[in-house]
Amino acid sequence: MKEYLVCWMLKTLMFFFSIVPIRCALALGYCGGLVAYLVSPRRSAIAYRNLRRALSDTIPPAALQKIVRRSFCHLGMNVAEILSVRRIDQRYVDRYITIHGLEHLQQARDRAAGTIILTAHYGNWELSSFIGGILGYDINAIARFQMGERINQLLSEYRQEKGARIIDKKGALRKMISIVRGGGIMGVLLDQNAGAGGIYADFFGRPASVRKEPLFIARKISCTVIPVFLERVKGPYHELFIYPPIDYSNAPSPAEAAERIIREFHFLLERHIHRSPSQWLWGHNRWKATPLRDVVILDDGKRGHSNQSQAVARIVTDVFTRLGKTVRQKTISIRFKGRVRRFVFAVLWRPFFCCCRLRFGLAQWALAPESFQAFVAAGADVVISAGSSLGPVNAFLAREHAARSIVCMRPQGIGLTHFSAVILPWHDTLKFSQLPDNIVVTNGSLHAITADSLQQAAHRLSRTFCLSSSGDVRRIGILIGGDTQRFSLTAQSVTHLFDSLFAVAPPAPCRFLVTTSRRTSSAIEDYLERHIARHPACELLIIAHKENPEDAVCGILGLSDVIVVTPDSISMISESASSGKPVIVYAPERFDNLPPKHRLVIDKYRKENIIKLCSASEITAAVRGVFEQRCSTRKLEDAGHVRLALEPILS
Repeated sequence: MKEYLVCWMLKTLMFFFSIVPIRCALALGYCGGLVAYLVSPRRSAIAYRNLRRALSDTIPPAALQKIVRRSFCHLGMNVAEILSVRRIDQRYVDRYITIHGLEHLQQARDRAAGTIILTAHYGNWELSSFIGGILGYDINAIARFQMGERINQLLSEYRQEKGARIIDKKGALRKMISIVRGGGIMGVLLDQNAGAGGIYADFFGRPASVRKEPLFIARKISCTVIPVFLERVKGPYHELFIYPPIDYSNAPSPAEAAERIIREFHFLLERHIHRSPSQWLWGHNRWKATPLRDVVILDDGKRGHSNQSQAVARIVTDVFTRLGKTVRQKTISIRFKGRVRRFVFAVLWRPFFCCCRLRFGLAQWALAPESFQAFVAAGADVVISAGSSLGPVNAFLAREHAARSIVCMRPQGIGLTHFSAVILPWHDTLKFSQLPDNIVVTNGSLHAITADSLQQAAHRLSRTFCLSSSGDVRRIGILIGGDTQRFSLTAQSVTHLFDSLFAVAPPAPCRFLVTTSRRTSSAIEDYLERHIARHPACELLIIAHKENPEDAVCGILGLSDVIVVTPDSISMISESASSGKPVIVYAPERFDNLPPKHRLVIDKYRKENIIKLCSASEITAAVRGVFEQRCSTRKLEDAGHVRLALEPILS
């Protein structure tokens, strides 16, 4: 009963649209498309995201949203024209259709070797098959019969009246070969996602899956392949572009022939889309099967945050590689015009997100011009950031592209539920009575430290400062921090530390590689420059306020046999422990004044043998124990745990 009712409604609509003036029919179709745009938020969101990835470098976001709306309206006009199929005849074609390149189709038919017409969901692609039939070129097209038998039969009858023969997509390959071998014309829509079984070819800068059957048929039978596009000019007026055949005759293999055909077809299609973007079917998820994943790292300019983001990016890349994907990584420098604007952006981005013009106007007002331009042009499948200030920007960009969002450290001013994964060190989860499902807990702060990165950084540091390459030298890496909440690292404490280190007398010569942090006090820096820099045991001294070479800390970790680090920075301790080298945390006189969080983490690491905690009087024996291989510490490993947590999110 339902099928009969639908058939009756279709016949009624076709009769109605065939008797009303064509401009009136198109106006009704336009309104219908507008309604479809308003009631189909999911499909319009897909269309907007596709447009952002394809054309954001040339068209501003607010204009892209208008294109999405117009594409729905254009689709409604297409439906109105198809429902007006009874009025489409030779007079209609002569009046409303301008044809370019018809001689190419005529020459192909004269060859009698079969023709494959390649077209796309551009303009009114259904109307183009009717035009071919009216002009005497019977075109066979493939369609999936999804409705009832009576409805499919009704639609096929109307199409066949205009010379368009429809072939069921199921089992169509043999029929296609038979038609082309018999000298017939086969029309193929080549801009649909073909899934994992298709051929991947570049389309708007991203690999897209393309159906391979018609391409290999063309090579096997040596038939003519002609790109054809029907473009709406205005109202019922169209231009039909029939391009010269694609030359693939000298291709050395079927794969190379297919590549040439696709490359030429995509070039022509992209040119038409750039000319009239609203006429392509953006609501189709064209890049659904793409093997490429875009990973965007947001950088706030702080090296510690950047290291954490790079560590997460490396894990994400590893997960995608295991899934057979290719990763394209991009880093965007995010700078705000001021703290007030950063705060306003964090508060207003969510209520403003419902309107494209408002949300990007807010972003333009808050972000520095260079950051805004890179932010607008970025396309993302995964967004990664570290640091509290970048949380709202991460959530904004991820929501804009329906991407996965991953943050390190707890973001301020935004709930954790806005992110796919929040990677927090153990000490930052102590305030939670119950952990949300999206939180990934690590022992320490993540760092982009691997065996290769340590070796490369060590080589760069040695070359920059002309360090000795003698294998007999034992090196002690010394990382000196500074003051923190309630704790002050004094010059006297540092003096006691070095007095103990000077007392270390291993069988081999001992050398110091020393670096400070930006929190190190001027008094400590003055002591180091006066008393340590000129000491024969000091091979390297880096004062961070004066010079701060890239990968200085990583290079020192790579060159050292043992690491001695002050207790004021959990990040510095975690980074040292991640190197796999023995780590000794120095406990000065005022160690008990450290914030409770610091003492909890250090105590946890000590109990798990990740570090040795030593006072000044114990440092000498501890370092000697490492050199004599009487004691060692365990490497801090978090990457494997984070990888397991991210796999279900990214797959």
